[in-house]
Amino acid sequence: MKCCAKPHQAASRARPKTLSVLRFGTVGVYRFPALPAFLLPVCPPPVSPRSLGILVVAFHFPPLSAAGTHRTSNFVRELTRRGHRVGVVTTSPGAGFKSDPHLSSKVPASVEVVRAPHVDPFALLARWRGTAPRAATVDPGAQGATGSARTVDRVLDYVSRLFDLPDRYASWILPAVAAGVAMARRVRADVLYTTAPPFSAHVAGLGLHRVLDLPWIVDLRDPWATNPFNVRPFASLRAIDEALEAAVVKRAHTVVLNTELAEAGYRARYPERSNFVTITNGIDPDLLERAAPAVLRNGNRALLHAGTIYGRRSPHALLEALRRFKVESPQLARRLSIVQLGGVENAPALLERAKALGVDDAFEIRPPVGHDEAFECLQRADGLLLLGVSGERPEVQVPAKLFEYIAARRPMVVLAKSGGAIARTLAQADVHCLLADPDDPNAVLTALRSFTAPDTNADVVTNGIGAFRYENLAARLEATLLSACDASA
Repeated sequence: MKCCAKPHQAASRARPKTLSVLRFGTVGVYRFPALPAFLLPVCPPPVSPRSLGILVVAFHFPPLSAAGTHRTSNFVRELTRRGHRVGVVTTSPGAGFKSDPHLSSKVPASVEVVRAPHVDPFALLARWRGTAPRAATVDPGAQGATGSARTVDRVLDYVSRLFDLPDRYASWILPAVAAGVAMARRVRADVLYTTAPPFSAHVAGLGLHRVLDLPWIVDLRDPWATNPFNVRPFASLRAIDEALEAAVVKRAHTVVLNTELAEAGYRARYPERSNFVTITNGIDPDLLERAAPAVLRNGNRALLHAGTIYGRRSPHALLEALRRFKVESPQLARRLSIVQLGGVENAPALLERAKALGVDDAFEIRPPVGHDEAFECLQRADGLLLLGVSGERPEVQVPAKLFEYIAARRPMVVLAKSGGAIARTLAQADVHCLLADPDDPNAVLTALRSFTAPDTNADVVTNGIGAFRYENLAARLEATLLSACDASA
């Protein structure tokens, strides 16, 4: 099979991408400039002429089934295919973790994986109390320990949050460093790559960087000190997070972000540094090769959301829009149902809210399933629902599930901010979707009406999907790793 055009040739022919959306109730077209050369779909190169020893530190790795697992495992697989020696330091699957044995089959046999132990203090406490484990995070808008609580409660709350620095997996740091030193010898490591969250992986990276003196690539899949899903209520704890982040950023050769807006935020926070690059999340090429199963048509429309609902990814505006839909167009609304596939933070409260609004008959929560089965559910769905972040803060993160949604090629209702990271990603993939503000029930209502219309059935055309294939993204990461090694030579 012949290789496709060279990157610079493809870039010269690229036209600006467009994304048609309903801005409810106006229709507009978002125009973005041509993709940068490194995002253009190119054929994977032959085996790299230079074989690197790469030490990877990643808390989430197969068989653990977490959002961050797929980015790391795909990069490991592609780098191994390019002839590099890869060793991975991760943790052991245990109580409280979801495992998917099928994910391990995607890890090349030549990759050595060592599992360093950890102890989750919150899981231990929950087991002792007989309750479900809970991370020490807080809703910044809620009333609690930071407001009217008694002094003793504030002290206890503060102490408990000390065990959550940099996160609840801090006990993994020292075992990971010890395992990493041994692994570096076995793979003859030339470069260190750490990926997070959880951010304990980067703190372990600090230790390994000092001991091994290797060039260090830091992969920040989410913002650290400014993460809107983990707002610390005590200034001193926020200061510790900021100090740890600054230490990592200043010692890394390159800091990788997964959206351009996240990169811009870090450049603004660290103007003296120029070591930031963007390598987006991507699509497992195996998913693109799967034949799509038949979608049953019975006149009804089920809108599927796959993954966990938590934090600022709130469905409250969606439920309110569903209520208005049932009031204004009861016959049409009767065709629509919302299916949540996966966990829900405080599910009883959400179900109670749905019941109070009179939409509980159209809102269903199903338990999580394995990765392969979940993707088949995406392919069979009438449509896919994506929840962006609500509130006034800028949207700089993109849920990893968006790329699997794109691979499934089903109609999408996306509740996200126009001009945010999610909308930009959809534009780069050249995907048409129904986009509505996640805080505006009227906009969401218009999107639901459009989705329920009889002619919303066709598969989504994804002309820009090659930009997000992991074999192409791995080429960008490989270039970053080689650059770091050259600079330290």
